[in-house]
Amino acid sequence: MYEWGGFAIWQLPKDKVFVDGRMPAWSTSNNESPYTTYLNIIQAREGWSKTLDEYSTDYLLISVGSFLDLELADNAAKWDYTELYRDNLAVVYKRSF
Repeated sequence: MYEWGGFAIWQLPKDKVFVDGRMPAWSTSNNESPYTTYLNIIQAREGWSKTLDEYSTDYLLISVGSFLDLELADNAAKWDYTELYRDNLAVVYKRSF
């Protein structure tokens, strides 16, 4: 989640984090705001899985009840994800392939 990126970078400095509060300043080769890319993923819009593949994303730490969580909760096997953890705030999925 965008809101948790800075904390994840602080706690896991050796791991790559997909999003954090610096995103609005980033530039991309496709001229799309990185924040827009993030929103397309978290809202489970068409192509979200392909985008995560392109960024070699292995784990997802997302909010419970987000569109992406709802999609994966119902169709995790279809998208090759496994739920590792869930509480009332967050859920963690791991890519299964």
